[in-house]
Amino acid sequence: MLLDPIRFRRYRRIQLYLIACIFGLFVITGLVNLLGINQVDKAYTKLYEESLLPAMLLGQITESWYENQLLIEEHFINNSQLELNRIELEMRKEVQLIDSLTGYYQQYYDIGAEHRRLDDYLNHRKNYIALERSMLELSKSGLKKEAHDLMLSEGNGEFRKMLKPLHQMIENDRMVALADYQEAEEGTNQIKRISYIMMGLILLFAIIWGIRYSYLYLENML
Repeated sequence: MLLDPIRFRRYRRIQLYLIACIFGLFVITGLVNLLGINQVDKAYTKLYEESLLPAMLLGQITESWYENQLLIEEHFINNSQLELNRIELEMRKEVQLIDSLTGYYQQYYDIGAEHRRLDDYLNHRKNYIALERSMLELSKSGLKKEAHDLMLSEGNGEFRKMLKPLHQMIENDRMVALADYQEAEEGTNQIKRISYIMMGLILLFAIIWGIRYSYLYLENML
């Protein structure tokens, strides 16, 4: 038995509505995912630029200072003028690298509490550089023991004071990075939840449409 034309048109209209809803949900899901991807991308970019990159710069500065410290100790145990010249050249290169990285950090990340810590670091750096020159002069003059004693009595203490603000800044950047990562991770999870909900709605409307279509087909066949 064929369906009444009015009922048939009504069922067709309902089917079209369901198909439009499914299509609309697909479009909305795509837009939500696209928007979510952009937001997550911005969050991870912020994580890199505001936390990881400055921490990497500070880590390189710290590493170069430790390398510089090892070169000074190497200077104390060498008597060859050629070797002493080589060591001093490497030390100057390390200091130049440190100054370059510090200048970059000052230009882009010297804000808030970091400014105070950076000033603290720069003040201790001046003191340490002065002690370093004195140690090198003693070592070049052959007074190796005196140079080593100066390092033990004053140099190492000033070295630790100089690096302390850097370690504090690295730890602060680590905490900021952790907070930024959690924010980015939460954004990712939120996008996943929304996508699952949208896909669930699409599946629901598809089931409803299938049931409606099957019912219409069976009625039309009877």
